[in-house]
Amino acid sequence: MKRTAVAFSLIELMIAMTATLFLVATFFRVFTHATRLETNNNLKNNVSLKGEHILDSLENSIRLIGLANNSTEFSAGAVIPSAQGKAVSVGAGNYLTGTFNFSFRSPWGGPITKVVSATGTQPACVVTIMNSNSLFAELDNLLFINKNDIYTATFSAGSTGNTFTTATITSTNPLAPAIPSGVTCDSLFPSSTLVTGANTLYELAFDGSIIQFRDATWNRIIFAYPKEEMPFFVLQFLVETSVTDGEGELLATRAWVPSVNDCGSAQPDVCKTIKAVRFGFVLTSREARIDKGTDSGTFQYCLFDDSTCFSANADTGKRYFSFSRTVYMRNYDFMKDYELEQ
Repeated sequence: MKRTAVAFSLIELMIAMTATLFLVATFFRVFTHATRLETNNNLKNNVSLKGEHILDSLENSIRLIGLANNSTEFSAGAVIPSAQGKAVSVGAGNYLTGTFNFSFRSPWGGPITKVVSATGTQPACVVTIMNSNSLFAELDNLLFINKNDIYTATFSAGSTGNTFTTATITSTNPLAPAIPSGVTCDSLFPSSTLVTGANTLYELAFDGSIIQFRDATWNRIIFAYPKEEMPFFVLQFLVETSVTDGEGELLATRAWVPSVNDCGSAQPDVCKTIKAVRFGFVLTSREARIDKGTDSGTFQYCLFDDSTCFSANADTGKRYFSFSRTVYMRNYDFMKDYELEQ
């Protein structure tokens, strides 16, 4: 009887140990799978957030090109000094080569708001503007834009919050006559007058190694990625040209081009006919997926058309994501129309 009881106890112990090992192995397997899944999802989310940040930064800054520029600056080619883009395909296992440079002036990064009220007489105006998250204590001047001109207003020490006391008011157009004293501020800056910060020179460039977007005025880098992390980038410009048909009618034709060679020129140039900018890129995670699979061969991302594609190896274990956006330059386009009216 004692031997039988001992045998049953040993059997129960072995069953308990086997069940425990099975449960531990099952838990470990589930835990490992969950950890891998979470890691891979984190890699995916990280790349997605980076791509959206790049899209928004470029779109918002490009959309404001020409907003705070006068016709003199436009005619001198100062609004877009360089528009050398890129539109090529990249084969599997390769990265983007060559260079590109797109530099432009935009008030992006500063306040974009409007006047609520203005009192006093020029130059001592007390101007209240709508609050903006981009207002900061060190701000010492703003641009006031109405249908007559663009004015630079510098502030006295008495400015607080969103109410500014001007010390000087000058036109940004060097050809404009001086503002006479005694002009009432509400006639100079009527309610809803557009208000921006000063223009900043931005540069989107690739030097063969790093793709970066920076504030070239203060040498502040907004984002920068090595070609290993951003292996593909497309940058094109929509330009409009006029042609005469067989009946002598003047027609406008538009085409996407990778570069505009005469930007920055004071002479009449095709750069002033830019209507839109489109850009796209491929991002990859710095780390490979834990489970990269056994796929072989390549797959492609084609941005905008079949002539600009990126081919990636399917078995690298890296995640690839493509992003693209088209931005119509309404303000810059308006400057062309305004110049023709002068």
